[in-house]
Amino acid sequence: MNNPNRTASMGIGIFVIILVTLQIFLLTIGLEALLAYEPGQAWAAAALSTVLGAGSIGLYVFFRRS
Repeated sequence: MNNPNRTASMGIGIFVIILVTLQIFLLTIGLEALLAYEPGQAWAAAALSTVLGAGSIGLYVFFRRS
């Protein structure tokens, strides 16, 4: 049987990998928006990336304490 802590850790790891992948995607979108002179789209991508980054850091701190 799998250890429940190990299973939870693997699930959290996969979730963080997905968050980082979304951040890379948003960075690409933001840079393309800057090159296309669309500042609104670039700021929206930057804001969403900041939220995802804060979420990743929050998860890291939360599970580091546990």
